Amino acid sequence: MNTTNEWVDTTTRRKSDTDNTPHSWTLDTGKLRISVLNNHIDYPGKWVLHCFSLGINTAVLKAPIETPVDVIQAAAIRIVRRKLDEMVSSLP
Repeated sequence: MNTTNEWVDTTTRRKSDTDNTPHSWTLDTGKLRISVLNNHIDYPGKWVLHCFSLGINTAVLKAPIETPVDVIQAAAIRIVRRKLDEMVSSLP
């Protein structure tokens, strides 16, 4: 996985797929892996966030599906930062 702090298209495609539209992007910092995706099989028409190392598993975002991916990626980073802040502030 790319650890250059850039979002990478991680859409799974079959050889028979004719649609090359990205549906999944991942940011791998080397410490955290954050993924956003649309058209999740269980959440069609919704944006979904994963960051398994922080316990964020399939968080459905409130943003409309038409929201540009860069806006969704920024929102995902804000959510992860908020989760990290909560974890740090829980320390004595």
